[in-house]
Amino acid sequence: MLRRKTPRNDKLKGLARKNAHRQHLGLVPGMWVCFDGIMSKEIESIQLSRLLPAIRQQFSLIPDQCDPKASALGYHLPDVLMAGLAMMFVQDPAMLEFPRRLQERRRSSNLKTIFGIEEIPKESQFRRVLDPIDPSSIQEGFQPCIQRLQKTRLWQDYRVLDGRYTVLIDGFEFFRSDQQGCGHCLEFHHQDGRIDYAHKALAACIAHPTAKRPLPLLLEEIRCEDGAKKQGCEFNAARRLIPELAKQHCHMDLIINGDGLFSKLPMVRVIRDAGLSYILVAKPTDHKTLVENIAGLRRDDGIERWEITTDDGRICVYEWVHGVELIATSDEKTNWFSFTETSAKGKRLYHNT
Repeated sequence: MLRRKTPRNDKLKGLARKNAHRQHLGLVPGMWVCFDGIMSKEIESIQLSRLLPAIRQQFSLIPDQCDPKASALGYHLPDVLMAGLAMMFVQDPAMLEFPRRLQERRRSSNLKTIFGIEEIPKESQFRRVLDPIDPSSIQEGFQPCIQRLQKTRLWQDYRVLDGRYTVLIDGFEFFRSDQQGCGHCLEFHHQDGRIDYAHKALAACIAHPTAKRPLPLLLEEIRCEDGAKKQGCEFNAARRLIPELAKQHCHMDLIINGDGLFSKLPMVRVIRDAGLSYILVAKPTDHKTLVENIAGLRRDDGIERWEITTDDGRICVYEWVHGVELIATSDEKTNWFSFTETSAKGKRLYHNT
């Protein structure tokens, strides 16, 4: 019996062809990959074939501080950086094994063609070439990606609150070892005498409540001189990141969103001085003056309140105040907002300020 073609069948066949192409490239499902010269649906209007030459061009502007031994072997900086990008692109788990796996015929021919890679350096050569490079100069290589992305509909879909963009900032750790470290490693000393060596960074990403993925904008390395305590080191990194973020995206109305580590007056001043807005978590234990002011306003009915009940009986309460003092020793004021969600039986499901 013949079956008439349907849109669903065509779609399934299209997915099968894409999966076959993934396997041909040696990639795994679920990644953002290139099909027929364009990126996947999330950023379908950006052509990878145009992005990679633009990235390579930016990489070529970075001063080449390659080790003479590496240069003698033909490992020049733009090629090594593109090889590193290829490794991240395919999400290869190990730098040590990546050159060997790339020599596999099918993957080698495809990735070398896409990224323009002639020779893949070994792990030791990777380190010799890349270690002297300032990470901020490498980040500049990806500005063409952000600039092209800003021209797409996807970028517009991330707008909130009358055309603004919410930027999440948070720290993360991407390396830790109790065996070896480098001169730039953060050191964590344990009571039993052990020392952990780690690398951390502060990331700034645009996010939207309905979006599946954040869009990375900028990274700032957390340095040794920033301190070892989480609050201090992330705060110091944010003091460098936020002004640079405002400078690079001065045409955008950004809202900095962060956790309780950043909801202190010095950070509020940094954000305001950069010309940005903010939504920061304010824990009651960290803001004694603010809590006392809110309690006084609540007694005098000075808090705006809006309450709604959902179809399933949940009660959502929104409360806010304009121009309330953050700390007792300063006349600077801020706005306060609270959201509380309660079940139909009266159990608190969520609360944040």
